[in-house]
Amino acid sequence: MTITVFEAGAARSFDRREQAADGKVFISARISIHNSAAQVPAQGPDALVLELSDGTVGRPWIVTPGSRLRDTGPGPGEEFDGWRSWEVPEGTRAATLSYRPLPGVEIRFGFTLSDEVRERWQVTSDLRHV
Repeated sequence: MTITVFEAGAARSFDRREQAADGKVFISARISIHNSAAQVPAQGPDALVLELSDGTVGRPWIVTPGSRLRDTGPGPGEEFDGWRSWEVPEGTRAATLSYRPLPGVEIRFGFTLSDEVRERWQVTSDLRHV
């Protein structure tokens, strides 16, 4: 498996229905997964976990437009990308993405976000911000 994060950012809302709770923001990441294995990987909320520096994890936000990544991965030799979102405490700027595509396999990497928290992500065919 290969996982690439192309873009990540924080926002307070996706639209009028999808607002972060008080004291929280959404972190959204555009992720590409390439499958070089013979099995179909997992990529649901238990497979893509956002770990925070205090030892807690971000709450997966599956129903938002920012969560367009399917729960099962691409077939052998295939690749696709999509979005995954988590609700985290406001002020979160660093996190570790733990990807567990298959039993016994874990890919981990950390990233730091800019200080910018967007008021809203505007979602069309891909996730754009305003």
